[in-house]
Amino acid sequence: MLYTASDAIDLVYRIIGKTSSLSISKGKLSNDKCRLIAQDIKEFYRELFKRRIKHENEIEAYFNEYQWSFVSSDDDQNILLEVKEFIKNNFLISEKSDYFLSEEHVHEELNKIYDKALDNSFVVDKESINWNKTVKLIESRFLTWVQNKSLKQNSELKARLLTILDSMNEKEEVNYHQKSELLVQTMDKLQKFVSEYELGRVEKVNENSEKYERYLYTLKTFESVPSGFNLETYISFEKIYTQVRILPDDASMWEIDFTMDLLIRVFFATLVNSLVTSGTFSIWNAKIEMIRSNGGWKIDKNKEIVRNMYIALTQDDDKKRELIKFSGKKLNRDLIDIAKKLVKLVLELETVEKFSSIEKKETFDVPNVDVISVYFVQLANLIKYHEAGISDSFLAHPGEVVGNFDIAIADALLDFNNVNNVLTAVKKADNKIADFPDEVCLRTIHYIEKLGEITDF
Repeated sequence: MLYTASDAIDLVYRIIGKTSSLSISKGKLSNDKCRLIAQDIKEFYRELFKRRIKHENEIEAYFNEYQWSFVSSDDDQNILLEVKEFIKNNFLISEKSDYFLSEEHVHEELNKIYDKALDNSFVVDKESINWNKTVKLIESRFLTWVQNKSLKQNSELKARLLTILDSMNEKEEVNYHQKSELLVQTMDKLQKFVSEYELGRVEKVNENSEKYERYLYTLKTFESVPSGFNLETYISFEKIYTQVRILPDDASMWEIDFTMDLLIRVFFATLVNSLVTSGTFSIWNAKIEMIRSNGGWKIDKNKEIVRNMYIALTQDDDKKRELIKFSGKKLNRDLIDIAKKLVKLVLELETVEKFSSIEKKETFDVPNVDVISVYFVQLANLIKYHEAGISDSFLAHPGEVVGNFDIAIADALLDFNNVNNVLTAVKKADNKIADFPDEVCLRTIHYIEKLGEITDF
């Protein structure tokens, strides 16, 4: 039977789940509870991969929102804390400080921010979201805008900003001047109604009460306007344009926080330009409602995920090294490495048997760590082989050897129904264990198989 990378990876996920559960329970929990913990950890780790969650703060945030099936009462909260600590100690490795120097990683992180903002938009109970610890839609859109407009803080930035501003008054039936004026007038009308309602000058019937709540909510979303500005001044085309025009031509001379504030202001103006589409502007249109209901208009420039990504998108490598704060830990995405370490933890909790070979006059540990190591090395090769797309049906024909990697032998690693095939594959893979007694290898293979049986405790 020809197995695939998916089969091999699924086995490793199951081993990770079960060994984690065994290490956490240490024989103190019921079999049912152990099964649930094993399944939960297996799926949690799989989800970290699927969602491209890498960094320690992201992992902790996802851990807190994950639906842990083994938690059925308050008594299970202590177990949950143990699981959290176990994952932190065994699933994370040191973060490299040059992560954001790679454009590939920057784009990946930007996509993750977009995905998270999109996920948040589908949460029905918005009050359950802590917007200080996650990404708002407006923050995701700002960072995407910076990326799409190539707004790096260099000698080209000033010209790019002036071009963006100039374009807002071109080829429009209703230009930016009219749009910004209309927005200010609309907000003034809302503020007038809210004030009169609070002073009792508007009758407090149901219709007016509903209006009051909606208008008040809308006004609060514009708290993004920094102190020292009112809305009219903040979005004034002339004031923004003049501010940009009088700056030094080389933006690398600009102070970084000042520049971020300026880009947010220009971005806000472009939003006004795109959201106010005609002289019949409505504050209830779909785009505005999406922003309003997904954290509002305020961009938190001190939020770590927002600030780090902004720096990664706008600064040179030296500035990135200087300014970006790293959590220090990230997810270990090497499945085999984690599985090997967790199996070692479990073996330390168990009594290892001794097998005496009369023929060789040697004593072997059972389960045997050398056999386990060889098995996992070959399993890793099998995964890499399939994932590299080498396993064309012709190349994968039994007996075909590609680049010193024998797929026919390695494929047998997963064939636990024919355990002698697994035995042959393991012994052929490494001369170190070629002469080990068959019983030592077979019992170790059965042990590995049992670790993959996630429902059997």
